[in-house]
Amino acid sequence: RDQEYQNRICEEQQESNPAFKQALTLLQHLPAARRLPFVSFLLLPMQRVTRLPILLKGIEEAFPKTKSELFDEQMLLSKASVAVKRFVIKCDNMADMMKSMEETIKIKREP
Repeated sequence: RDQEYQNRICEEQQESNPAFKQALTLLQHLPAARRLPFVSFLLLPMQRVTRLPILLKGIEEAFPKTKSELFDEQMLLSKASVAVKRFVIKCDNMADMMKSMEETIKIKREP
């Protein structure tokens, strides 16, 4: 949700700051960047975070249901799953808040 804001700031910097544009071009051509555009690196962390609950659910479902010796591990996994879901919700709420803040700033700038 915050992607539009990040893209716009990146574009503005590239247009107004030649050193920034040159640095981005150099970074994007490094082997570690795999020629991916800079904005893709802004998006990847959020995509990964939102996939964690799905991963944890899959792990939970793979645990044997009857083995009592795995009870502690199952409880820890369950707690981790709840914590990750809460974290994703907080990230989502912060993204909504940033979007709202950006819209407010945009309205204040309009004549």
